[in-house]
Amino acid sequence: MKSPLLNNLEIYNDILVFYVTLHFFLFTDFVPEAETQYIIGYSCIGMIGLGMFVDIFFIFWQNILVLRLIIIKYWNLFLWILKKKFNRFYLKMESIYLKFKNRKIQFLIEQAEALKKKEQELAKK
Repeated sequence: MKSPLLNNLEIYNDILVFYVTLHFFLFTDFVPEAETQYIIGYSCIGMIGLGMFVDIFFIFWQNILVLRLIIIKYWNLFLWILKKKFNRFYLKMESIYLKFKNRKIQFLIEQAEALKKKEQELAKK
């Protein structure tokens, strides 16, 4: 088997089948009273029901674990796509900011040069 849990579940099911088979022997003339056979029948139904409940529980449990992995996979994919799109947006905004910043710096440099020229002109007078 794949895991110790599945091995133990298989052993549990084999033991359950063994006990249910023993119950079937008690439905013969070995037990003469019909009321006792009814009680044994309810015991047999209970054991079969318990076995089904345990098996269905583990089926749901395994499916929940697989579903959890699928959710984690797609959540990480979503985050990766979001990060990729955000990085594109961020890079676009950064390039716009740098263009604005360069224009602003260029404008300030031009203003400083104009002020120097004015100061030089005033100094000459």
